[in-house]
Amino acid sequence: MRKDKFIVYILFLFSVIFLGLQVFPGIHVGDSPELIAAANILGNAHPPGYPLYLIIAKLFLFIGSASGIFFVTKSPAFYANFLQVFYGGAALAVIYYLVLFNFNNINVQLKKGQLKNSDNYSRLLAGIFSCSMILSTLVYINQSTVAEVFMLNILFAALLILGVVKKKYSFAGFIFGLGMGKQHTLIVAIPAVLFLFYFESKRWKSFKNFTIWTLIGLSVYLYSPIRAGISPAINWGDPSNLRRFIRVITRADYGTFALHGSSTGLTFGKAVSIVVYFFKRMTDLLTLPGMLAVLAGTVIWLKKNIKFTASMLILMLFSGPLFFLAANMKIDSSGISILERFFLLPVMAAGILAGGLFYLKSKYKYILFLIPLYLMINNFTPSSLKYSVLDKYIRDISHELIKSEPLYITRGGVGDDIVFGLAYLKYAEGKLDGFDIYSEYGSIFPRPEPVKGRASFATFSPKRFSSGKFLPEQKIGGLYQAGLLFKNYYRESIFPEGIDREKWDSLNYRQRNIAVNYPYFRARKYIISGKIKAGLKELEISAGLGKDIPWLLNNIGNIYMNLGKDSQARRYYLKAVELDPGLAEGYNNLGNIFYNSKKWAEAINYYKKAIRVEPDAVRYYNLGLTYMQSGDNRQAVQYFNDALKKDPGYSKTYNDLGLAYYRISDYNNAINSYKKGLKSEPGNPNLLFNLANCYEIAGASGKADRYWRLYLENAVSGDPDRERALWYLKN
Repeated sequence: MRKDKFIVYILFLFSVIFLGLQVFPGIHVGDSPELIAAANILGNAHPPGYPLYLIIAKLFLFIGSASGIFFVTKSPAFYANFLQVFYGGAALAVIYYLVLFNFNNINVQLKKGQLKNSDNYSRLLAGIFSCSMILSTLVYINQSTVAEVFMLNILFAALLILGVVKKKYSFAGFIFGLGMGKQHTLIVAIPAVLFLFYFESKRWKSFKNFTIWTLIGLSVYLYSPIRAGISPAINWGDPSNLRRFIRVITRADYGTFALHGSSTGLTFGKAVSIVVYFFKRMTDLLTLPGMLAVLAGTVIWLKKNIKFTASMLILMLFSGPLFFLAANMKIDSSGISILERFFLLPVMAAGILAGGLFYLKSKYKYILFLIPLYLMINNFTPSSLKYSVLDKYIRDISHELIKSEPLYITRGGVGDDIVFGLAYLKYAEGKLDGFDIYSEYGSIFPRPEPVKGRASFATFSPKRFSSGKFLPEQKIGGLYQAGLLFKNYYRESIFPEGIDREKWDSLNYRQRNIAVNYPYFRARKYIISGKIKAGLKELEISAGLGKDIPWLLNNIGNIYMNLGKDSQARRYYLKAVELDPGLAEGYNNLGNIFYNSKKWAEAINYYKKAIRVEPDAVRYYNLGLTYMQSGDNRQAVQYFNDALKKDPGYSKTYNDLGLAYYRISDYNNAINSYKKGLKSEPGNPNLLFNLANCYEIAGASGKADRYWRLYLENAVSGDPDRERALWYLKN
């Protein structure tokens, strides 16, 4: 047993050094910046709140910043990232004991003194091999070097299983309850725990002790309402009363298993693709020889210790394919970037099962260590080669802020990474003290009052009797200061040099989602200033970096359409909706392309697709406009009314709805539509002209004269229809 402890110390030390050399240097994409900020001020992070994680992280941040024990930096991000290294090392120490305890039923043999030296040697090697396989995987390295909740989850999962196999049920229950205070996915280990309970002779008494101590462990969640009571700056869901507390800890606003809002209906074909992806990615992480070692080790484990082996297979099943099916993510670049970290538990189970190979008496089994050695060499990336593009991007934004003007973050305009990054600067580093930041999300920063003069991303110029030119829909530009578009591409200083292109290959999907903004906004700046060739060059650089990012391809299509290059625009729109069939903006913009070409049937098809994905007043308006242009005014009336049901304030619709009624000789409804439009836009010359004209056709010349005069008062000089109004007034 003394030798076991020595190996554990060596294993932990080696893990800390190996992982510590790869710690991420700054804030990482994902929840990391928000978790660091919430820990630093002891707030409430996004549901379910992660109280245990925040408490430990706060303690570590305090010790690190107060003592300067790492000497390198006092960045809160560095300390929080480095904390995961210790979690990673501790988890491997527990996994080592778990393998040793179950190898060759060692708990029985040790008591009887029947353990042979050769068996003892084999079990030590089995534990080292299992830990080496797990440590060397890319997902374990990545999650052990950034401040996320997943590595602490692995530590508690290993402790939970160890407690149950050693029949320490009170300890296991407390670990489970406490562990649920840092991430709910620990619950996927419960089927394996229940399976082990089934073989316990006093299972009901054991289960009762487990349950009681689980409830005691769950008391860590009392942190959430206690801290909410003092209204910390980060206070998701404000769990200060029972109703809101329950909503937060159950993730009621997110869905129990929902990992992202893009989840769609699960079909048989999609289920197959998810399962295939799971096993393909497991093979990528462990290598094909590694997966073969897992399969062979499992067969050998089954012959020697069927109960423990079955529990590991159950853990892999529930934390792997079944969990992925429940999460129901799309298997695309965006979905894969979210799912990656959830491979940790399946990798842990697989690594433990691979250790079964060391039951073999063959001397060639030592060759197996070449697998983790290869993975360690191949996956090792020192901190100096890692690049925090979010860190740079957020600091570039912060340098442009004006202290006297508040910053507004609009819903849908930016992703969590930008919001969380700003929260980190403000609440963890204190770099934005004195700056007022508001967010329409209302989760990290307070909600603002309505911002006057805020730009719209999908507007149409009202015309007298025909549609206006479309301004295509796009998803970007959600930061405003003083009511103006914050990402002002006229200002050189916003994105001065971007990022080193040699580092692009090291960026994952979410990091590239941020990096593409540099060439994208330079492209817009050049094009607006008349440097079309230079702008298009930057645009193609952006497209190359973000070839799998739907919103970017959609926005690039917008630029090409505004330049009159419809074929290039259509190519980018089609690629965008191919990557993301739920991108309503892409379908809407394809409708615009065909509308401009007067291909009404194709335009109607794409507008209807946009509406099926996300019904919206603008898209109903577009569809109505297209039907009207195609000559089907009755259908136009239907869709204009649908637009107004969605948004009665979308005033542009009233003019064209009135025109559609006018064309089917329904003058009363036409008059009512124009009058409603004038309530929203008093003095609008288009509405006044059309209303006067409608009264004239209906034979109400007295009312017509009134509106002709109002039209003349509001019409711009030089308007050719002034002569028509004057003629009516004279006759």
